Amino acid sequence: MRTRPAFDIFGTKIDGSRERDLLGLQTDEVIRQFKDVGVLLFSGFEVNTQIFEQFSNRFSNDYMDHKGGGSLRQVINKDGDKTILSVSYAFNVESQRTFGLALHSDRSYTKSQPPVMWFYCVVPAKEEGETLVCDGVQVCEGLSESTRKLFKNKRIKYIRNYVDGEWQLWAQTDSLQDVERYCRDNDLTFTFNADKSVTTEYLCHALVRPRWTQRDAFVNSILLVLWQEEDLKRKTSLVRMEDGSKIPQEAIDEVRAVSGRLTREIKWNPGDIVMVDNTRMLHGRRAFNDPKREIYVRMCRSVSW
Repeated sequence: MRTRPAFDIFGTKIDGSRERDLLGLQTDEVIRQFKDVGVLLFSGFEVNTQIFEQFSNRFSNDYMDHKGGGSLRQVINKDGDKTILSVSYAFNVESQRTFGLALHSDRSYTKSQPPVMWFYCVVPAKEEGETLVCDGVQVCEGLSESTRKLFKNKRIKYIRNYVDGEWQLWAQTDSLQDVERYCRDNDLTFTFNADKSVTTEYLCHALVRPRWTQRDAFVNSILLVLWQEEDLKRKTSLVRMEDGSKIPQEAIDEVRAVSGRLTREIKWNPGDIVMVDNTRMLHGRRAFNDPKREIYVRMCRSVSW
């Protein structure tokens, strides 16, 4: 297995330009490399959707659909387990194909946070549209002691509001009992409001201990949710301190500055695959204007290693 650094400060690139059989890679060695660095880029291999599915199946047989996620996704492998999803798709929001996304960890706003994320580039954007990656361990170590203390000692709260007609898509059910059960299983508080909307809340720490390292990491969705509130002026998704107060602006400014210095870009080529430790790494994307850009995602619910 030919490897080299994926970026100057983190990650490993596994080079398939000579031996292009992705399925010929040793699973145990891939896992060893992944645990060590948190993000692997597979580039130069012969890949299609079927090979991507077969390869990712070597690492888990427990993958997630988009139930309970922050975005509504188009299913790609409809004849399979329906867990390969297009990141480009949004219901009734065409602009979601083009805007950038702030750094975040998928589903860090719920107990069902996947430990491993897979991304597969089918068609890169002609310009821009790069995926961003950032090591939450490095971000944590780059923060001031006072900011680390804030996030270490005090929890944050994610608040989500779903209008009638929207929560059914989010939960993939019309049954309020099923919604309550899902929320209970994922440590979400659940409120059914008089206007038939649903509100959920989730408490957690912004600084966490990743699965495969003993160093604390800044891993959460604070920046993404703040972007939705401040830039998009949405009130459907909010993040606050546990007591309901806003996160101090000086702490947010510091997080943005530190993570900005530590963020690197994945400049996609067709067939590239990225494996991400979602308990350690943050990811996002640059804006783009190419409707043909197509990136697939697969979220691993659990692994045995």
